[in-house]
Amino acid sequence: MAGIDRRAANRSAAVIGAYALTATALVATVALLRGYASPADLRAALSFFFVSSTASGLDPATSKAAALSREGALERPVGSYLLAGAMKAVCAAPLLALVWKISDPHIPWGVLGWLPLICAAGFWATDLRVLLDLNGRHGAAIGLKQGVLSGGYVLAGVIVAAGSGLAAAVAVSTIVRAAAVLGAAPLVARSRPGERGEVWRQTRRLFADVKWVEFSVASVLGMVSGSADRVVGLRLLPPTIFSAYYLTYETLSRFWVIPFLFAPIIYARSVGTDRGGGRVARAAWLLTAVAGAGMIGVLAFIFAMFPHFVPSLVGADLRGPTMALAAGVVISAFAQIRLVELQAQGRTRVTLAVIAAMTAVSPAASLLGVHYAGAAGLMWAWVVKGSLDLALLLAVGRPVRTTAACPARSRQD
Repeated sequence: MAGIDRRAANRSAAVIGAYALTATALVATVALLRGYASPADLRAALSFFFVSSTASGLDPATSKAAALSREGALERPVGSYLLAGAMKAVCAAPLLALVWKISDPHIPWGVLGWLPLICAAGFWATDLRVLLDLNGRHGAAIGLKQGVLSGGYVLAGVIVAAGSGLAAAVAVSTIVRAAAVLGAAPLVARSRPGERGEVWRQTRRLFADVKWVEFSVASVLGMVSGSADRVVGLRLLPPTIFSAYYLTYETLSRFWVIPFLFAPIIYARSVGTDRGGGRVARAAWLLTAVAGAGMIGVLAFIFAMFPHFVPSLVGADLRGPTMALAAGVVISAFAQIRLVELQAQGRTRVTLAVIAAMTAVSPAASLLGVHYAGAAGLMWAWVVKGSLDLALLLAVGRPVRTTAACPARSRQD
């Protein structure tokens, strides 16, 4: 038992360290850009960070759906996941191009041409992360995804700050990220890389399992809902004010390390054989409550004792709304845990319906928030969105007993 506890503690420390490194890299990069880049270049760089993060957050669901199949996910050649991810990235690129153009109309069309590879790098990292989670390597899973993302932030920021322009920053950052993920791919799966014919055959089978479509649609709708604040902020707020909001949001949203840490474990154990997802879910709810209260308390202390520290760090005085954003982040963390409990039962249609409802609410809340209160309104909108999301997920029924889930017994609502 002590050995298990030590492994869990070491894994948690690795995950928290990866998220802390990403947050530190982002804060340092934005600070560098504020000091050396023009407002136009600052906006362009932040829009690239946003799109890269969004592409990494979209779930191609190839390996997640495979985990629910009778054949499972780990015995397939890793090349089949890479090929499927590349195909899905080509399909997703036009959607991201539309989002990017809406949020920042000044983005050159030549830069948008990198979106298929930007999406592919994000999709590959997401599928490899799931494979690592299913293999019990949760710390490595987070380290791969967050390490590649934070490295891309820093590299792009340095290139823009040096005056080389956004096009060079996007090209170099994207190529390096994609190469890093591809280099890590052979170390992820337990199976051999696979012959070419086998890779194609397994890729066709992965596409034939329609479960991935429901997961992916839910992910796309979640992207529209969850990224509405940054799309609206990029489009309507001055670059310096948006950078203050963006830094605050990205820093506080590191709190989601808790659901990000627990969600894949809940899912992997619920669809596996040890059926320990319910115990992990209860621990996640408790830790989120305790840590959320602690984060809000620490923020209140800092604002009371050092009132000028945070405004000088982010570039604007948003102390009161920051407390609201922190509360919204904590509420959203609860919603993420509840969501994976339902997904682990195969109840993808229920979760899809909730996410679709939030897709309609989130842009409206963000637009109204900016219209009436600027960046502060975006922060208050998170309380509204998070509360409604959690209420809907809880309203679909009493909490699901994830301990009863396994591929053979999961049901479709």
